[in-house]
Amino acid sequence: MFLTVLSIAALAGEKEKDAKKSSVRVVIHSETCKLIYAKKLQAKVGVKIFDEGGRLVFAERIASEEGFIRPYNFSELNHGEYTIVITDGDEKIIEKVDHGAVKEVKPKLQLIKMSEVAGQDKVYQLTIVNQGSAMANINIKNDQDEVIFTKSEVLDGNYARLFNLKQIHTAVSFEVTLRDETVAFNL
Repeated sequence: MFLTVLSIAALAGEKEKDAKKSSVRVVIHSETCKLIYAKKLQAKVGVKIFDEGGRLVFAERIASEEGFIRPYNFSELNHGEYTIVITDGDEKIIEKVDHGAVKEVKPKLQLIKMSEVAGQDKVYQLTIVNQGSAMANINIKNDQDEVIFTKSEVLDGNYARLFNLKQIHTAVSFEVTLRDETVAFNL
């Protein structure tokens, strides 16, 4: 019985850890920096920006319902490395921004999110925030790790699609591959 309690506690801890994971992307373009934040839980998110000397140059708190996209204007700041610290109560994420770097590479932004549609049993929305053109490969696998659905989508910008899984009576997982990144979602 003791081992059963320990295994249940370990599984609960793993699920809680998965729920706390945030996805953060920072995209730099010329004089602005765009912060993209996604998380499965509702949270108040703190954003602080520090200069090279560790001095606070900006701070704000954002009420987030599963995420946000927020631009920050660096045009009035001196060139150099800035640190962006994102906190949401569960996590502390640190991103570095090199403002004024000589080379400017157009970023290929991507953020992949899966969420259950409110009020709909076993209906899920796949959302891909994407910059530019790309090929997305979507696989749905059953609990035996067998592919039961596959689709390739040519993306030119953002993408969203609903998946109705009411006819599937086993656990499933989604695998989405975009460029060189594969993200898996266990449902």
